[in-house]
Amino acid sequence: MKFAPIPPTELLGEFTTGYHLCLAHILHRDERQMVYYKGLSSSLDDYVILDNGAYELGSSFSFQHVLEVAKEIGPDEIVLPDVFLNKRETILSANEGHKLFIDAIECAADISIMVAPQGESTSEWMQCFDALVSTIHPDAIGIPVVYESKMGRGVLIKQIISYIGGDLWYQPDIHLLGWDGDLYKLNCYARDFPLWVRGIDSAKPFYYETPLSEGVKQSRPKDYFERLDFDRLRVGLNLDEVYMAAEGVFA
Repeated sequence: MKFAPIPPTELLGEFTTGYHLCLAHILHRDERQMVYYKGLSSSLDDYVILDNGAYELGSSFSFQHVLEVAKEIGPDEIVLPDVFLNKRETILSANEGHKLFIDAIECAADISIMVAPQGESTSEWMQCFDALVSTIHPDAIGIPVVYESKMGRGVLIKQIISYIGGDLWYQPDIHLLGWDGDLYKLNCYARDFPLWVRGIDSAKPFYYETPLSEGVKQSRPKDYFERLDFDRLRVGLNLDEVYMAAEGVFA
């Protein structure tokens, strides 16, 4: 399973894996971020996912602005709009966003599509998932971290795999949007679903001031992307733990 670190601007390029997720609302206001990810998108060795920022903002960043960023950097994949915990609004906004994307991006066929279903329950989430797959045929399914954390390790992933394997004529990738910091859970994902879960993203290794393996929960600083005072040694050690877990070899 691939891990996409989400670094602050100060550490761009210092810790990289070839698999990236960037936030459109951050790139829209930060020229350094824009230039950095534009450079990565032009590389055959890097895969760049442009996220809409719904997890950070509560609902997607203006999709017109997301498309402006997409035109500038040329990502490999783009996350369509979603609205946190809201099935109906996510279905409407994702479908509208898909139409805008096709009309606005000349090379739309070359950019993969990810949808992030939403709902207040597992049942609603699956209904949203079904609706989006039926109308959009996305290349990837994004599962926000809150659902996996609420439902237990792998419960929702297993439901999706069962659905994809039994009822769907194609097999979209699964990407976990965010991570709760539990290395054991990450290790289990890698071992249990090696052929299904393509990757996961997180900023936690950069701002956790203690080893991730200690399990001490820490909140992302509000000025995270602008901060300058990062402990690079701690960041490196935290990332080493994450990489081991994502490979299914964490002890």
